[in-house]
Amino acid sequence: MGLRNVTITLPEATLRRARVYAAGHDMSLSHLVGASLESTIAGGREAAAAWEDEFARMERGLLRVGDGTLSRDEAHQR
Repeated sequence: MGLRNVTITLPEATLRRARVYAAGHDMSLSHLVGASLESTIAGGREAAAAWEDEFARMERGLLRVGDGTLSRDEAHQR
């Protein structure tokens, strides 16, 4: 996987704090930005997977009554 240069625009105060943070953690600003982006992207994937799992559970119907299982629609019938 190749690396590409990108240009980003940040407020000066943010850039200054980011440089101090990166230096304090013995990393380059480039590495800090890359790691932050990877973390954000991974978190989005995990959240999407969790929602997919939740929707699948709802479709299967997890409310059990006796030996049977009620679907979501059956559980909400009035």
